[in-house]
Amino acid sequence: ILIACACVVAIVIGTSFFRSFSQQAGEPAREPGYRGTALNTHSLSPEWASGIAVAWTIPIDPTTSSFAPHVHAEGSTLYLAFSDRPTTLRSRSVTVMAYDVSGTEPRLLWKTNAETSTQAYETFTPQFVWDDDLLFFRDLVIDKATGTITQAPWGEAYPMGVSEGIVVTCLTNGHCTGWSQESGDWTEVWKATTVKQSFLGLGHMNYTTPDSALIGSGEQASILLVPDHGEVPQLLNVRTGELTNLADPDDDTTSYALVQASDGVIVDPWLKTKYAYDSVGDLRGAFNQNRYVTQPTRDGGAPTLAQLSDFFTKDKTASWTTGVVEMTGNDCATLELTLTSDASTRTVSVPDNIRPYVSSSCILRVNDVRASADGSAMYIRDFSSLAPKGSYFFDTATNKNFNSAELDAAESHTWVFDDMLIGASKTGVTAFVPASS
Repeated sequence: ILIACACVVAIVIGTSFFRSFSQQAGEPAREPGYRGTALNTHSLSPEWASGIAVAWTIPIDPTTSSFAPHVHAEGSTLYLAFSDRPTTLRSRSVTVMAYDVSGTEPRLLWKTNAETSTQAYETFTPQFVWDDDLLFFRDLVIDKATGTITQAPWGEAYPMGVSEGIVVTCLTNGHCTGWSQESGDWTEVWKATTVKQSFLGLGHMNYTTPDSALIGSGEQASILLVPDHGEVPQLLNVRTGELTNLADPDDDTTSYALVQASDGVIVDPWLKTKYAYDSVGDLRGAFNQNRYVTQPTRDGGAPTLAQLSDFFTKDKTASWTTGVVEMTGNDCATLELTLTSDASTRTVSVPDNIRPYVSSSCILRVNDVRASADGSAMYIRDFSSLAPKGSYFFDTATNKNFNSAELDAAESHTWVFDDMLIGASKTGVTAFVPASS
């Protein structure tokens, strides 16, 4: 009995010490709830220099879903869609919920369940496509105001973009279709046989983070088709279904990286000449410069083709966003932020646990990078494929960085406000906020 009591006391003391240590390491004690600005200015809040805290969590019942929910944010509304556990071998259904997250706690606006013919747990980018009134998720068409769901006839095809009432859906095996809705029914506008497409869709695109495959507008609106290995990129006209190949005109390269702009795309064969195409597939320029050590912050919306071209041809130029980040120093141990507003710089150290994985050539590849307009705070997620996955917030004035095990455990990340980052996992959706807010 005495031994058991001593063990209990030791556990209590150890737990208290661990909590205290965790708070000192970057997760300060904080009253729950969101008390921020509820604004998205496409810039990181300076408050993140104080560290990371949890505002609230929306739990997901593990008996109803085996996968993390898909998350989409528009304004102050957060949409969640997750695949329900099947009740029979053939049944598939999806639950969709909408929350207003501008208040202290999330407020449920509506919750709807619908049958689907797709594997809704699959992670394909874009996950959602939308217009003013409707949200498209797989073969479900969702009224954003009421949550009313109707099932569309395109089956397992992924919605890629919508323009002037035409929704483009694609199957990665090489087929795309344009759809329009009249009197409540969806009809085919055109069909196209395309190259085989990447099963990731727009995922892992360099330098930009597009939320739709749509490029351009009106008669020049196109869908960017990301090719599978050995295939060439293509543009697909939204109105006509006409296809344009974006192959390297001077080479037989079969593997391409793509950088998407709002009005075009840069075709980027590795270590070769880059080609800039507009939204109808006309060649607008070529350049040889590489930017493998430089990352534009991904908080400024979609760049134009001209802005992207300047980024590749002029040093430290990313006029569409807050700034650029480089890994510098003889041992590549420093991160340097150069602000677009005044070209001033801020420097911080690469986190200690990332240092062993840093390339000697200072190549910087990240999944997300953001900075505050005044340069006081910076955020980087997932430094490279070899380094441990994780999110880091930096206080550039003190050279401190903050990390959260709970945030790192999230399977997906979605920015809602300057001071709210959503992490989704199988057990729920958590709002992370600055520790000082």
